[in-house]
Formats: sequence, C-alpha cells, structure tokens
Amino acid sequence: MVKQHSRTFLSFSILGAAYVLLSLLLPPNTATIKTYHLSVAEYHILVLLVNIPVLIIWFAAFYGYEKLDQYATVIKKTAQGKALKHISYALKWLAWGTALTSILNTLLGGIVHSYPGLANTGIIIKHYASLLLSLVVFTYISRGSRALLDSTKAR
Repeated sequence: MVKQHSRTFLSFSILGAAYVLLSLLLPPNTATIKTYHLSVAEYHILVLLVNIPVLIIWFAAFYGYEKLDQYATVIKKTAQGKALKHISYALKWLAWGTALTSILNTLLGGIVHSYPGLANTGIIIKHYASLLLSLVVFTYISRGSRALLDSTKAR
C-alpha cells in the first residue's frame, strides 16, 4: 500500500510540475495581455494563481481514486469488491485524464498563440480528447454501478 501511495503521489507531482512549467514557459496570450493591460510577469503570476485550484482538484482526484482502490482491494472477495474496482478504475481514468487533458489544452493553447491558423484543429483535438475521456469514465462507472445494483438483487 505504501508503494502504491508513493507512486500515486509521484505521478501527481510530475504531472503538476509539467503543467506549471508549461503554463510558464509557453508564450503568453497577447490578446489577454493587451485587453487587461498586463505585463508578461503579471500574466504569469495570474496563470500561477489560476493553477493552484487546478492542482488542488487534481490532488483530490488522485487521492480519492487511490483510497477507493485500496478499499476495493480489501473487499475484493465480496460481491461489491469487483464493482467498486470498476468505479475506482473510473476515478483513476478521471484523475489521469483530467490532468492529461489540461496539459494537452495548455500545449495546444501555446501552439495556437504562436500559429493562429491551427485554432480550429486545436479545438477539435481538445473536444475529442475530453469526449474520449468521458466515454471511458462513464463506461467504467456504468459497469461498477450495474454490478453494485446486481449484488443487492434490487431493481
């Protein structure tokens, strides 16, 4: 369990560091800077302040899926164990997917700021990545909730 806890925290830390570094190193949005009369330093400070709640949400997601996975592992021999394992997989996909789609959106945003002609392509990629993530997450949640419902023999 300790090894899993360290891997989850390490994964969260690497993803969080990558996200913060990307948002600081990619070229700033010149339209935002002009609209709000910001310097580049002020823009980066605002980006960092926006990243703090995002990182807190990521941490909660990673912590939540790890704890549910630990619980599902403890009760794996029961009828609810397999169902909760599906739901913990859904939370795992959600945590990883949220982090990875945010990083992808940041990368695409930086590319679009440099090459405005790719804006439509960037939007399509962002939407399909989110759609794919949602499809996987809802599939696992559906399997898990169906299995929980079947284990109670109630309809």
